[in-house]
Amino acid sequence: MFRLFSVSAVVGLCCILNMPAEADDRSPPVVVTATRVPTSIEDLGSSVTVIDAGEIERRQWRTLPDALAAVPGLHVVQSGGTGSTAAVFMRGGNSNHTLVLIDGVRASDPSHPSGAYDFAHILLEDVERIEIVRSPQSTQYGSDALGGVIQIFTRRGQGPMQVSGQVEAGSFRSHLENASLRGATPLIHYALNVTHSDTAGQSITPERLRAGQPAEADGYRNTTYSGRVGVTPTSQLSVQLISRYTKSHADLDVGSGEDLDSYNKSSQASNRLEARGSFFNDFWKPMLAVSHTWHHRLDWNERQTPLGDEDHTRYNGERLKTEFQNDFRVSASNTLSLGAETEKETMKSEGESVYGSAFGDFIISQNTNASARSSTAYLLDQHAQGKYFRISGGLRVDDHDSFDPVTTWRVTPLVIFPDTATRLKASVGTGYKAPSLYERYGRSPTNYGTQYVGNPNLLPEESTGWEAGIEQALLGGRMDTGVTYFQNRYDRLIQTIYLPSFDSTTVNINGAESRGGELYLSMRPVRSVQLRLDYTYTRTRDDAGLELLRRPRHRGHLAMDLHPMPKLGFTAEALYVGERQDIDRVSGLRITAPDYTVVNVGGSWSWSHSVSIYARIENLLNREYEPASGFQALGRAGFIGLKGTI
Repeated sequence: MFRLFSVSAVVGLCCILNMPAEADDRSPPVVVTATRVPTSIEDLGSSVTVIDAGEIERRQWRTLPDALAAVPGLHVVQSGGTGSTAAVFMRGGNSNHTLVLIDGVRASDPSHPSGAYDFAHILLEDVERIEIVRSPQSTQYGSDALGGVIQIFTRRGQGPMQVSGQVEAGSFRSHLENASLRGATPLIHYALNVTHSDTAGQSITPERLRAGQPAEADGYRNTTYSGRVGVTPTSQLSVQLISRYTKSHADLDVGSGEDLDSYNKSSQASNRLEARGSFFNDFWKPMLAVSHTWHHRLDWNERQTPLGDEDHTRYNGERLKTEFQNDFRVSASNTLSLGAETEKETMKSEGESVYGSAFGDFIISQNTNASARSSTAYLLDQHAQGKYFRISGGLRVDDHDSFDPVTTWRVTPLVIFPDTATRLKASVGTGYKAPSLYERYGRSPTNYGTQYVGNPNLLPEESTGWEAGIEQALLGGRMDTGVTYFQNRYDRLIQTIYLPSFDSTTVNINGAESRGGELYLSMRPVRSVQLRLDYTYTRTRDDAGLELLRRPRHRGHLAMDLHPMPKLGFTAEALYVGERQDIDRVSGLRITAPDYTVVNVGGSWSWSHSVSIYARIENLLNREYEPASGFQALGRAGFIGLKGTI
């Protein structure tokens, strides 16, 4: 299947080369995440992908996993349909090796056992752009960024007041409603948004595991409120408050089959108060921000039979962070950034999980109440030498209260040949991830006198990674291609082990390596047609010689945009995921999961300047596939919607 996918793509692209072409006059995007300072993507040596609001709207992506599935170097694994737990593996790293930021706020839940972020609950209706930076980024952002960073920026109010609305309905009794209010004056800017999404879904348990039971739909609903309000009292000072609140409910199937009443409820909120200045003719640009996040999760399952399972557990996580960054424009070609941060995170868990059997119940209690503090100082520098050379680098020291200070560094050079439109890029750096609160201080006793106890002496996981690549523009910028080789080494990875006493704990036990390449080809032969092909090869191996789980070696994404008329547009995309190692849901044994290809299509028509109609079909070929072994994705589904602005 992959060979057919690749050959078809290449043949199609070669045919397009013979079509008459028009120049692409779009300006390159400005990126903040890669350097913490707004920088044109063409001046960066890092591997960066930007997904803007226009692309999200054209492709009709509704959730963050939908959008990230198209990004090279990333593999998204969702345990079922919309709202099911979603993890991202970046360049072969673990799912907790990617830092997620929302408007500069660290989004992960401090009460999650491994610190991994669940990507399932981010709706995209209020998102302005998503920036993905691959390779270690701890020099810029500290813990959790040893594999890379994904940052989501929500929309900011601009221009006259604008009111927008959206309604959508489709398969599985799905519907979505959105309303927003945005605008700005010379003194204030504001953007308020509310989105509600609801679906009955289908069973996330494949038929082969139901043991004759009828399928039971696993639904999902999500309501998200977001707001950004700012004032600019003078040309030198601005202050803004950014807030976000999400409440969700997801039906689950726990164990190895259907479960009629298991569900997860979560609430998460974040607030960031930020002040920015610009003094001495833009020589000094300080930024002071305070952010606060909290997460509440509830797992609930009633016992259906005398030997059945039940779950009544609650998790609360909270984080308070203060940061101060100073950007100095040393010269027209040099920017120096000095910053400091301090952070406190806390978690609390309670409740019981009961596993029934003929030999009696096995009960695991949650009983953790822990907190930790950290402080940081960093130095970042960007330098441009004429039009041919760019280099950025930095040094960072993070001081945590339970282990010695960690120093990370990064250097990213870029060589540009304007006459041939060639870019040679590279980066090398280190990263780390602090042990989670549960890994350090967690406690989960059982009714058999054993317990899981965290290890306060854990050391942070560490990584060293480098990449090198070449990018080449052709046909006057109407065609762009590039290839990047990457390699990462992960040390002191944290695992749970069982002791001779039948207790368990966490230890730094081994390491792993990943290496591979990313290839892309983008073409705009005429203004009405855009094609892009992305292919990623990833090879992973731990110190025992085993391939890491859920990391496909081959992964490809082919996308097309077609605009035959100014008011009419069509999109199509195909995602190929190759074979990979996984754990069987029933036996717990290592298996080889089969490859799969998913095709989505969509279209939109602008009825007027302020009203548009759109429709899409997801999983057009109605393929049955399991992104995670034992958890099936949704079948073919159709949706239609209406958007309006006044």
